[in-house]
Amino acid sequence: MLMMKSQIRLIFLFSFLMVSSHCQKNELNNHCDPRSDTYSNLFVLKAILGDDDFRCSDPVELNRLLSFGFFGASNGLNKDYNARISGSTVSVSLPYAIVSSAKPYFNTFGTGVFFNEELVVSNNTVYDFSTPTKIDVQSIDGSKRTYTLIINKLFPVADTGQISCWDQAGTNQICSGTGKDGSYTDIPNPNGFMAPSSSELYPNDFITQNTLTGLVWKTCSEGATGTGCTGNAATLQNWSNSNTLCSNLNGVNGGMGYAGRKKWRLPTIQELLSIVNFQNTSPTTNLSFFPQTIGSGYWSQTVSNAVPGNNHAINFLNASLGNFPIATNGHARCVSGDLPPIENSFSESDSFTVLDNTTGLIWQKCSAGLSNSDCQLGSATPSLWENAITICENLSTSNKKWRLPNVTELQSLVSYSKAGTPFISNFFPNTQSTQYWTSTSNQSNAVNAFLTYFNTGDMSNLPKANTRPVRCVTND
Repeated sequence: MLMMKSQIRLIFLFSFLMVSSHCQKNELNNHCDPRSDTYSNLFVLKAILGDDDFRCSDPVELNRLLSFGFFGASNGLNKDYNARISGSTVSVSLPYAIVSSAKPYFNTFGTGVFFNEELVVSNNTVYDFSTPTKIDVQSIDGSKRTYTLIINKLFPVADTGQISCWDQAGTNQICSGTGKDGSYTDIPNPNGFMAPSSSELYPNDFITQNTLTGLVWKTCSEGATGTGCTGNAATLQNWSNSNTLCSNLNGVNGGMGYAGRKKWRLPTIQELLSIVNFQNTSPTTNLSFFPQTIGSGYWSQTVSNAVPGNNHAINFLNASLGNFPIATNGHARCVSGDLPPIENSFSESDSFTVLDNTTGLIWQKCSAGLSNSDCQLGSATPSLWENAITICENLSTSNKKWRLPNVTELQSLVSYSKAGTPFISNFFPNTQSTQYWTSTSNQSNAVNAFLTYFNTGDMSNLPKANTRPVRCVTND
């Protein structure tokens, strides 16, 4: 019956269009005059929206925004981001790195769409959405409808790249069903790196794009040049000079910037972590995307709140993350893109779980063993690594499929702007100011596994025979 009704509607619509196409249209934009274009447009809109009771109605329908979003292919991303339109509010999520230079698509029966009074073209205009944006849709009769655009800035977390599994004794094992990092392929998201490339305008400027985050990386470490980064050796310099090297990329090529891009800078520590591959050993990255990477320390722009005068860095020898005096010599790898939010955005899904609106991950509110609204009931009993995995795999809170987080997931919870320990949001009360287990083994010494240090913001590995607290995660 439903199918027959839909078919009748389409036949009726087709017949109307065939007949009306042979009639001379009235030039007046009268939405109640069957001879006018406005009336025809309104009729088509009503039919598409499934309104069988077609009557002469308010022409405001003709300035309605039907859809809005960002096509992945148009924005260097690996997926589309489609908005939710509710009343006069348009809400959409988008990776933070491209918010100031994104190309939106939209559909409407209006004759013009304006962002903050500027006329824009669907899937063509690149616009800066870093400030509040008002969307106006104008109708053929001059009427206008206004929408408020709300963008949730995302920092999608990628899979660690680890595809092997080891037990507590460091013995290699089949991954399936173990709950270890290697058993979860492309979780929470597949990494989106593309092979190094250059443009016709700047053939010597090689970049590596990440279609998950929208970030664009300089393929070579600072100092290295050429195809495959073999032209010169990567240089060592202190934090200040590393920072300057990246900033200076914005002024090259006659002010057009390296590879014709702007916003070059040192990466934050979370961004630098996103290029670590935990399956590989020295260097702990994928050389297909970042050739000639040195198995040594690389600077980030993230200041250590645990040790004044230090900044965080990652050692690509063993994937450890620490903080060091800024006078220390290290390497630099530069990135282009908007800065991430200073703090992740959290909300309580229910009394047991917390949603990270920035990463999309859902977390156990209390450390394993604790409960109540302030996580004061019970005890956060430290667990062996294998037991930590079992605790999360067996958890059934809120009817979700839980797991022990991998190292990039757990590290995403570290608050690098918080003044005191533990360095984690207050949405997670009574978090222990110590190291928490992750499901990621140390690939070069598999009797060890990685931990996140909520007392320093660092990340390292310890023997799996140690006992540490646990917090579980899901993206279910």
